[in-house]
Order: sequence, then structure tokens, then C-alpha cells
Amino acid sequence: MNRQHRTAVTRGGLTVRYRASPEPQLVDISLALADPYPALKAQGVIEALLVAANAGAAGGAILSPLAGGGRLVAGPTDPASDEGPLWRWQVELAGVCPRYWRHFCDDASLAGGGTVALAQLGIVGQLPLDDTPMSLRENELGRWFEGLDTWAERWPSPPFRVLDVAQPAGVSCRLRFSVDTTVDLLVQVEQLFDRWCLLVSPQYREDGFPGAMQLAPQIVRNRREIAAHHTFFKYAPGPPGDLLHNMLVRFHHDVAPIETVELGFG
Repeated sequence: MNRQHRTAVTRGGLTVRYRASPEPQLVDISLALADPYPALKAQGVIEALLVAANAGAAGGAILSPLAGGGRLVAGPTDPASDEGPLWRWQVELAGVCPRYWRHFCDDASLAGGGTVALAQLGIVGQLPLDDTPMSLRENELGRWFEGLDTWAERWPSPPFRVLDVAQPAGVSCRLRFSVDTTVDLLVQVEQLFDRWCLLVSPQYREDGFPGAMQLAPQIVRNRREIAAHHTFFKYAPGPPGDLLHNMLVRFHHDVAPIETVELGFG
């Protein structure tokens, strides 16, 4: 079964007061499991959030991927001896759209290793709430668990051409650049896909989180193109593709100019 519609925590266990902004703000995050469990996976939830923010994946239709940024301010960083069941972090975030917290909640549902339930989750920013789409409360996030289209969306004005192509199996991405490719650019594309796999594989792989060797895609390059292909993930073409789209907008700005992106999802 595809896992992309997992409910992370009941609405009664949610505390959410968050208003998105392109400017940095402090956000307090708390996570409680029903029973003690080694904190490694809980810490991974926070690490994935920061990866998403810094890579532009947490942007969306109302916040540019270029605004994204995140860093840990306070909280456990060495979870070896900490089994909770309650942890608290403070992070500084910018450019994280409200809908990205749906992805975050699905990540948080794995903090107990799939055996210990997530009991409570708190997301509290420092900005006052308003009645715009930038603000998020627990009731709205709770309703999003029941929807099929309540995920972070694509940035609507990418600086490159996007082609969605047919793909019989797996995931493919072909990038055509405005400059000649190099070994260094190839390495940075590989790192982009490593980060993308970190963000999406726990939710969208049918049979659980793959081993480290399975995360590497098949990548080839020529003078102006780099193409990557995954054969071992089975994705729906919506949320994971939108995250990759937003990451590529950031990549275009920070690393190398892209002319065309071809995305294919089996």
C-alpha cells in the first residue's frame, strides 16, 4: 500500500500555531511518543525538516523555494542515551509553507520506529496568527490528514521549462543546463537526489525505508544534460514530484542554471 496518506497523530494530540514567513523566525517543536523509544528517529525528523528548508523543498505555491532556510537553535543533538518519550527542539526557519507541515507530520509518525505510536506533536512559531493562507492551526492541519491534495505544492513560476513525461516504472529526472556539465556539477546533482530521497523515501516506498546502497540513483551525463533514474521506488506523481520541483528551483539559483526539467513517475 502506498503510504503517502498516513495520519501521523490524532487531532487531540496536535498543538499548532504557525504563520509562515520568508523571514527567519523561531519555532518550538515538541514530540512525544506513547512509550520510551531511542531518539535516533526523532532526531532524524528534525534533521529532515532542516534539510527540506535549506534545499527549498519546504516552499510551495505561496512561498518561493529561494526563501527557505533552517538551523537548529536548541534541543537534543546526540540522542544515543535519550529514550524520551518527550523531546523538545527550537529551530530557526524561513520559507516553510504551512502545507509542508503535512509532510513533517508523516515523518514524525515514524519517530517510534513504526512500533511506538506518536502521542503528541507541537509546532509553535513566534509570529502572531492571522486569517491568511500563511497561518496554520491544529484543526486545519488535522483536517489535512484526511485529504488527498493537502501537500506542499509546486512553486508556480519556475525559472526553467518543466515537462512531465510518461515513465513505465520508477522515477526519472533529466536536467538540461545552460552551461556545460562538470564532474563537480554531477556530484552536486547526486547530493540533490540524496537529499530528496531522505525527504520522501520513508513515506512513499511501498516496503519501508531502503538501505543506504539503494538510495543512489543511476546517473549519466553528457555535455549539457544530467539524467537520473530510480527503479526501486513506487511513487504517486504528486507530492514527491512537487518537492523535487521546488528543490530544482533552488538548485537553479544556487548551483547551476537549468534550461529544462523532464520529470517522469511510474
